[in-house]
Amino acid sequence: MRWNIPRPPCCLLTYGPSGQDSSVVQGQATPGGRIDRLVRVVERFEKDPSDAFVDECELTDTQLSDLQHLWDIPPDNPMFDCYPVGEAQRAYVEAHSEVTLDFDRFDYFVACYTLPKQKSPADVDVKG
Repeated sequence: MRWNIPRPPCCLLTYGPSGQDSSVVQGQATPGGRIDRLVRVVERFEKDPSDAFVDECELTDTQLSDLQHLWDIPPDNPMFDCYPVGEAQRAYVEAHSEVTLDFDRFDYFVACYTLPKQKSPADVDVKG
């Protein structure tokens, strides 16, 4: 699934007790409301000379510990930065996204951001 969603400029993030990504991220991060979903994506950029952003695709069913192992990141690092994708990460990224990596044409990075909490039907004020 491709995303064309503006990213919040600032987020207060938490992660689960075992170090896994938490589906609930607590705190008031933006004036628009609460943040509740951490999204990890594969970002695609054109190779030199332009380095232009092309698109991104969500990584699904990922575990923080798997990502930390693949990028040799310490277990206390929640991986909120961008990380370049290479041959060592190819199989995992392709298995957890709709991306087929083409390293001859593009550079890839794993990144993350949060999405605002969506309102449930109970939160909507309906006036008849």
